[in-house]
Amino acid sequence: MADIQTSTNDGAAVISQERNRVLRNTYWLLALSMIPTVAGAWLGVVSGFGRAMTPGLSMIVLLAGAF
Repeated sequence: MADIQTSTNDGAAVISQERNRVLRNTYWLLALSMIPTVAGAWLGVVSGFGRAMTPGLSMIVLLAGAF
């Protein structure tokens, strides 16, 4: 005889909680990744390093940083 699985609302609640946990963790990681981005942008503006570079050199620095 085959086992019959019944569907309950508890299963939907577990799936919903798991989805919410994954979304919460995703948004936390996104927020944490913005911290070094903001710090780097702030450091670049405060130091004035971008004004001292030629456009070609700034492109090389950008590509090296992106890589």
